[in-house]
Amino acid sequence: SVDFVVEPLAKELGASRVIANVLEEESGKFTGRLVGPAVADDEKRVRIEAFAEEAGYDLAGCAAYGDSYSDLPMLSCVGEPRVVS
Repeated sequence: SVDFVVEPLAKELGASRVIANVLEEESGKFTGRLVGPAVADDEKRVRIEAFAEEAGYDLAGCAAYGDSYSDLPMLSCVGEPRVVS
């Protein structure tokens, strides 16, 4: 998902940080391109591990939820992986 879709839910849940795709903007309009690599597949794991290191979280004590085969790298880096549908 993109940041402006996920951020209201995160705020409602009390989350302090969102890891999401960011759409590029030019002259106040979206270009259709992403800023940086897509948050998908192994990039999810990369970003979660970077955030955990920065915030001082031990991922062995963290949970992640995924609904796709492409979520396996993310699920493999936490102690409490959960598959949902």
